[in-house]
Amino acid sequence: MRRELVATYKLTTPLFMAGADQTNAELRAPSIKGALRFWYRAVALSRPGGWQEVKEEEWEIFGSSKTGQGQFLITVDGNGLPKPETFDFKRDRAGIVYLGYGLKDAARKYFKHGPDITVRLLFKPDSGETVIEPVKKALIALGLFGGLGARARNGLGSVAITSLRLDGVEEWKCPQDEKELQEKIGEFIKSLAPLPVELPAYTAFSAQSRIVVAETGRDPVKLLDGIGRTMMAYRRDIKDDSALIRKFLNHGDKSAHPRRVAFGLPHNYFFKSDKAKVDVKAVRKERRAGPLFIHVHALAGERYAVVLTLLPAVFLPGDEEIKLSGSGRDKTVPCRVDYGVIEQFMQEFSNRLEVIP
Repeated sequence: MRRELVATYKLTTPLFMAGADQTNAELRAPSIKGALRFWYRAVALSRPGGWQEVKEEEWEIFGSSKTGQGQFLITVDGNGLPKPETFDFKRDRAGIVYLGYGLKDAARKYFKHGPDITVRLLFKPDSGETVIEPVKKALIALGLFGGLGARARNGLGSVAITSLRLDGVEEWKCPQDEKELQEKIGEFIKSLAPLPVELPAYTAFSAQSRIVVAETGRDPVKLLDGIGRTMMAYRRDIKDDSALIRKFLNHGDKSAHPRRVAFGLPHNYFFKSDKAKVDVKAVRKERRAGPLFIHVHALAGERYAVVLTLLPAVFLPGDEEIKLSGSGRDKTVPCRVDYGVIEQFMQEFSNRLEVIP
């Protein structure tokens, strides 16, 4: 008998997902499977064995060139999605423009928020609980903390889980309000125990993770825009970073990198006074995705809540350095990332509800 998992998600923010034609919007099963693989890795590290065992299990369950086809077939139903349109990046949506950096200039089309997306996983007959249970957790994690498509970590393409059925039996109860959402997240985190105490080698839940239900409201896009504006102001006001970069431009001896590196690489600085520019990136990898995940979740009564999840991990390989480049000079400095700068940002929201791992 083949077992079936069916997860239904509500699309709560604009979804920018595309195939080969990046100018059009397309709901793609491979992209959703890729998102599930990510959340599978994020929740699986709590089991004994470490990263190597997680990787081998992922290959077996999701498939790989080494192990062949995975343990399930995936189909996606997004028939309720409206016709793709071009997002209106207005000046009064500065927070969305900030969180969706690059999408405005790329003229990407998107799917408007509101409809449901249903994901069906049909497992092989011999798939037992050791296969189905971790995939179930990945489906839930996607719907509590994540999103789909471009800039998903920044809250675009957020998908809130509204139903999860295993062989036709409902296994998920939607949170009615922000307090119940906090409780549901807490229960989920407890199901991952024991969480690793040390900083993970890759982005995953650990005892050092931090989760808050930050803001609530009736307009999910306005909520996300507000988070973007708050983050933009917060990062701009880290005065020590600007002073550090200015010292670098003025030939000062500087052996540290900006604190806001913790939000991800690369990033840059521009000074209007003299039009000086400085780029900050890793020497070899150049890019490092940020460890903060923004998610907009649906509640009862057409209300929504923003969930902020910090999943700290080893930021860069041990021998990697960070490079500052600008005004014709380069400087490499050791990577010493302090995730406290992100935790401090999460405390900017006075009505926040915290989930303690």
